[in-house]
Amino acid sequence: MPPPFRDHRRRTVARDARPQIRCDRPLLRSPSPRQGAGGCFIIDDFGRQLVSPRNLLNRWIVPLENRVDYLNLHTGKSFVIPFEELVIFSTNLEPEDLMDPAFLRRLPYKIEIGAPTLDIYKRIFQKECVKQASSFPAPPST
Repeated sequence: MPPPFRDHRRRTVARDARPQIRCDRPLLRSPSPRQGAGGCFIIDDFGRQLVSPRNLLNRWIVPLENRVDYLNLHTGKSFVIPFEELVIFSTNLEPEDLMDPAFLRRLPYKIEIGAPTLDIYKRIFQKECVKQASSFPAPPST
């Protein structure tokens, strides 16, 4: 079985990091970041969430550095759980506009992926057309 994969986009809010109580039964739902335990947790479009980038980074810095997280229950109890996710922050904004130099140093890998050239874009589009069983449109005649 492949590891879990969680993708968070703009809807990320502070309550996502807390267990959710089910009203219809005595059950706690794991916080969404924990549902990807052992897998990949992507924070897509970083900097455009309802939570400020600083608050979001402050939330993740301890688990990223110490490989443990703290789960706080509604009863006031708190316990340590292993943190084995790969967290990926994806953005099209400048990292320097989202975080201070100290946070930038703490994120060990930063990969810039530029826009594809027209030729590469066409090849991507052709492959996707084949995958979707669609025909690749012919270029317009001039």
